[in-house]
Amino acid sequence: MLIHCDQIRPRTLAWGLMEFSVFRNRVCVTAKEELRKMIHKEGHKSSLSLHPSMTKMYKDLKETFLWSRMKKGVEEFVSSCLVC
Repeated sequence: MLIHCDQIRPRTLAWGLMEFSVFRNRVCVTAKEELRKMIHKEGHKSSLSLHPSMTKMYKDLKETFLWSRMKKGVEEFVSSCLVC
């Protein structure tokens, strides 16, 4: 079953000036592309990961975050990395 953050009514938490939703202990990321890109960049350049493969990066991110078409976005991001 596909779950989209826009369709659920999870609890909403405030962090600084940002509000975000949590569903099943995962942060729901809205359709803001710049936020998703920032998460991709941090996940990809993390000192613990150091340019992980698409599968590793997706598995790491999906433990904490949730958004529609996440796997495709991670695949596109990793495939555009010149270092990998």
